[in-house]
Amino acid sequence: MNILEIAAENKYPIKSFDTKIFNCYVLINYSNGKITVIIKSRKTAKKIIDFALDIFSMFFLYQGFYPTIQSIKCNGIEYNINLAGRYFTSDHFKYISHSVIEINESTICNNVYRKFKALSGAYLYSFEFLFSKDYEKIVANHKLMLLLHCIEGYIINSKYEQLRATVSKRIDGRFGKRIYFVLKILFNYDKKFKADLLKLLKVSKYEMIKTLSDTRNENSHFISKNLSLQDGGYMLYYFYILYYSFRVFIVEELDLKIDEDKARNYFYEIHDWLNDNIYKGKYAYKSAIYLLNEQIKNKIDKN
Repeated sequence: MNILEIAAENKYPIKSFDTKIFNCYVLINYSNGKITVIIKSRKTAKKIIDFALDIFSMFFLYQGFYPTIQSIKCNGIEYNINLAGRYFTSDHFKYISHSVIEINESTICNNVYRKFKALSGAYLYSFEFLFSKDYEKIVANHKLMLLLHCIEGYIINSKYEQLRATVSKRIDGRFGKRIYFVLKILFNYDKKFKADLLKLLKVSKYEMIKTLSDTRNENSHFISKNLSLQDGGYMLYYFYILYYSFRVFIVEELDLKIDEDKARNYFYEIHDWLNDNIYKGKYAYKSAIYLLNEQIKNKIDKN
C-alpha cells in the first residue's frame, strides 16, 4: 500500500471530504488556507501522483486556478518533481468569483473522474497554461489567439465537430460555428441574467462570433478583416469572457450542474468592469463586489 500526501495553499475554502476513485481512497482536507490531499492505493507511486495531479486539474476547472502545491510525499518521503508551468496559476486569476461550481464529493468522484479522463486532455492542459505565471507578460492578442486555438482544437476533437451542420447559417465559416458552442454559454447567461455584456460591447451575438473569427484570421493567418479586434483592452474583455465560458462548457460536459449564482456574479463583474472602463460608471453596478465598493465610496464621500 502506497500513501501519497500533497500539501497546497488554496486562497479560498473548500469542503473537506473523502471518496473512492480509480480504486484509490482519496481524502481532501481543508484547514486555514491549506489543502491536504491524501491518497491510499496499491498502484505505483508514479500512477498515484499522476492521478493526484488530475484531481488538481479538476480543481482548476471548477475554481479557475490551481492550489499552490508546496510538497508531494509518498510513504513519508518527499518527491522533488519539476512541475509544469500550468500548475502555477497567476494571482490575476485567483478570485473566488471565478468559481463555476463547488468542489465536493459530488464533483470529485469516480463517475465524474471517468468522464474527465475521457475529455480531450491536451487542449485542456494548454488552456491551463494561458492563466499561469509563465504567461503573465504575454501580450493580449497572443493570449487570445492561443485561447481561441485551444477552444477550436477541443471542439474539433469532440462530438461537436459533427454538429457544426446544426449551427445557424447566419454564422459563417468553420471556426465561427465551432466557437459558437462555447459562446452560447455567454449568450444564454447574458440574456437570462440581464448582464448586458453584448450591449456594453456593442455587438450582437453574431457580430461577437464574427469579431472573434476575424481577429483569429488576422492574427493567425495575416488575413485583414473588418471586425478584427485592434484594442488590447477589448481583447482582454473577450479573453476573460472565454476563460469562464469555456470552463462552464467543460463542466457541463461532465454532466454537472453549474452553480448559477456563481455564473451570475461572474458575468455581473464583467459588466461592471466594462461599465467602469468604457462608460466611466454610467450604468448601475450589478456585482456584489462593485456594489460593496460603491457603498463604501458613498459612505466616505458623505463623511
